[in-house]
Amino acid sequence: MPRLPGSHKQLLLFLGAVLAPGILLVASAVREQRRGEVLARQTAAESRARSVRLIANQLRLTLEQIRLDATATTERPNSTATALVVARHTGGRRTERTSSTATPKSSATARQLLEAEAAEFAGRSREAIERYGSLLRSAQEPSLAASARLGLARTLARAGRAAEAGAHYRALLALPFELRDDEGIPLALYAADRLKSAQQHQDAVITRLHERLASSELPGALESHMLRDLAGALPPGAAADSLRALTSTQLRKSAQLAALERDLAALLRLRSSRGVTAERVWIPYGDPLWLVSAQSARESQDTLILVVDAATAAAQLSAAMAGALAGPVTLTADDRDGAGELLSPEFPGLRARFTPAEPIAARSSVFGGPLLLFILLLAGVAAYLLWRDVRRESRVSALRSRFVTAVSHELKTPLTSIRMFAEMLRMEGSDEQQRAAFADTIVGESERLSRLIENVLHFTRMEEGRQRYRLAPGEVQQVVRDAAQAMQYQIAQEGLRLDLEIDDSLPPLPIDRDAMTHAVLNLLSNAVKFSPEGGDIGVRLERSNGSACITVSDRGVGIAPQDQTRIFEEYYRAPDAEARGIAGTGLGLALVADVARAHGGEVQLRSAPGAGSSFTLRIPLEPAQ
Repeated sequence: MPRLPGSHKQLLLFLGAVLAPGILLVASAVREQRRGEVLARQTAAESRARSVRLIANQLRLTLEQIRLDATATTERPNSTATALVVARHTGGRRTERTSSTATPKSSATARQLLEAEAAEFAGRSREAIERYGSLLRSAQEPSLAASARLGLARTLARAGRAAEAGAHYRALLALPFELRDDEGIPLALYAADRLKSAQQHQDAVITRLHERLASSELPGALESHMLRDLAGALPPGAAADSLRALTSTQLRKSAQLAALERDLAALLRLRSSRGVTAERVWIPYGDPLWLVSAQSARESQDTLILVVDAATAAAQLSAAMAGALAGPVTLTADDRDGAGELLSPEFPGLRARFTPAEPIAARSSVFGGPLLLFILLLAGVAAYLLWRDVRRESRVSALRSRFVTAVSHELKTPLTSIRMFAEMLRMEGSDEQQRAAFADTIVGESERLSRLIENVLHFTRMEEGRQRYRLAPGEVQQVVRDAAQAMQYQIAQEGLRLDLEIDDSLPPLPIDRDAMTHAVLNLLSNAVKFSPEGGDIGVRLERSNGSACITVSDRGVGIAPQDQTRIFEEYYRAPDAEARGIAGTGLGLALVADVARAHGGEVQLRSAPGAGSSFTLRIPLEPAQ
């Protein structure tokens, strides 16, 4: 079976180690997110249905409490009742509207009041004033006294006695609104009509009208017209404008109340058609929305028609469920926009709009997006790291392959020379001088082979962390001389000249003699490789800035600036060297840098293309020096 190329192997590794698991992970995350969204929608639907049941139960309790408060008396609710008793039905026939009942009077007092009114309308002002005054002073019933005072005020005004009439009108203005005439109009409103033009009384009139309109009992048709006329006659102002707006609202409710009275029979038939207890049915009606129900009167066959403002019921409902919902509840019978949830058969057509306390589905969706993004980001980072490692491994593998090739070539050259000159030594006919030259060549090539092998062994120990340097006081001068002596044969073979300058005043330094010698040999070997034939190689040992500096320079091809930062990396060789066919393993300078660091020093490079290179190995002197 043919072997796959290295690039194909890397591609398969990348697909198998990153892309395939990444795709599976993303698919699993998407599936889990969709499953979570479905579960969240189901949970939200169940939570919403549970909230609807809670709202229906709480609304039932709220309306039942309102019903009990409103029907505490069989006559009509008190002024603070939330529900309005609209009408009584006896035997299926509407008999009266309970909120518009006139104040009852006894027959005797009614006769006296009629006599006073007859005198007033006959123009007998003196007699009418006396009769009204007498009745006002002797009346025991509040309704009789109020009616007498109103007649007295009218008669005094016609007689030109405005001051006395105004005093009686002011007293009438303060009377309770429950005191009414036969038309169901509160007597206080007649006083308000008389006093509205007097600037000093306008504030009191506005206050009393506000009190009437703010009460729970809606005005009847005649009273509604009178309230509208009173509000419209007041001069412009913030208080009067507010009163007119409130009057308009109450008049709309009054008109709706009149319409409800006309529709009562149909509503009662609708109520009786429901499959639940008849008295528990609340039917939505009108705009603003009301809830209408029927209640059997106590100890009678009458049926009381109750009306509750839906906004008021919703406010009480929201307060009762503040901990179970995230916002207020709105009751509506409008389903045009599809919003709101139907409650129960007890509330036909009634819908509740609300916000659940925990929007689970929205939170799940918001959480799922970042999670998927995080998974994709994690897969991308993993892919990048693996790609970088694969690329680096590929580069290292290529460098090692070139290194093996270079080492093989480097080993082959001296081995070939050694074999060739060894065979020449065995040949007869060579004189002593030739035999000595052959022997020198074999020794030189053997030393060259030893340096190459030592480079490989040194680098292997360095990579494995086994390289140990044994520092002991030694003379750097002798190290440089030994290295120069070892390179004499190779320098001479290449037709080069060696210029050696040594400062013998340097003191002994703590060094690893073999490692330092090997480092200088590597610098000299590099200089020989990159110097043109007939060139010069300089070796100088000197003291500089508290360090012993070994500088090896040549006048060769030089090093490009972009390669100078990488020249000390393992296996790295400048492209110019490879292009020129200059042999090498790419280990020499890396080993020199490691030796320098082991001695507490460094290697410095100065080079330019075509101008040669200069390597300086700096070793710090002992602190005492």
